[in-house]
Amino acid sequence: MGSSEMDNSVKEAKDTTKESKTANSQEQASATAKGTVNPDWTGFQPYPHMPPPGFMASSPQAHPYMWGVQRRKQSNRESARRSRLRKQAECDELAQRAEILREENTSLRAQVGRLRSDYDQLLAQNASLKERLGEVPGREETSGANEQETGKEDHQGEQI
Repeated sequence: MGSSEMDNSVKEAKDTTKESKTANSQEQASATAKGTVNPDWTGFQPYPHMPPPGFMASSPQAHPYMWGVQRRKQSNRESARRSRLRKQAECDELAQRAEILREENTSLRAQVGRLRSDYDQLLAQNASLKERLGEVPGREETSGANEQETGKEDHQGEQI
């Protein structure tokens, strides 16, 4: 036995192994849901409009059916690209909006801080004015009379 004869016998053994594996996978694929194999389905192709195996290898030009397949594939690629671009644009827009909202949030927080500071100052000023008002002698009596007059005016306004 020469080396070429050994190579041929090894190749034949590999080919028979591959064929048996392919036959088993086809039998499994053609099995029904109940687990039985329909003998009429041995040559069944799941897609009847597909060209037979080896079609592209034997013919140098594409079959008209393949033109449609190629057109559909290209259309799907373009559609997917447009979809990715739309998603990217939406993502960019949301990122810009998030940045604007962050800046607005920072601005509003600063404004709240200023308003709290002003509020605290006004409370302190109000407390000091009330204190000063309490220190002035004779002021309490006149302030009470003013409150009574204001109350009378309010009641008169309601009666009219």
